Amino acid sequence: MGLFSKLSDSLSKTRKGFVEKLFDSFTGKEIDDDLFSTFCGWCYDVFLDEKTDYIVEMDQMIEDKKFAGVQLGVTAYMIARQYEINNDLENALSYYYTCIPCFHPENMYAYRAKQKTNEIAEALDKEMRV
Repeated sequence: MGLFSKLSDSLSKTRKGFVEKLFDSFTGKEIDDDLFSTFCGWCYDVFLDEKTDYIVEMDQMIEDKKFAGVQLGVTAYMIARQYEINNDLENALSYYYTCIPCFHPENMYAYRAKQKTNEIAEALDKEMRV
């Protein structure tokens, strides 16, 4: 059993109470198990394996309003990360900048998105700074 399988199995077992309520409080809406599994899989694939083939699917989920709050922000952040991995810095900059308001100002994603926005804007010689 691989790391992701163990993680997924563990999440499935513990999610039935505390984690479910906590997640709902972050997103502002309920999320079904399949969508939650998809989201967790994306996080693993993008952040750990640096996969970049989810941009269209994630963007469509955003357009379909499947996510809200922190989950919306993390999805936009993952899209930005995929663009950055693909060296498409213009699109990465746009998504990093766009995801910032989805997070509490002290959230680690807000901090990293601001860092990335400033770093990429400087590399592209853009005036956009946060």
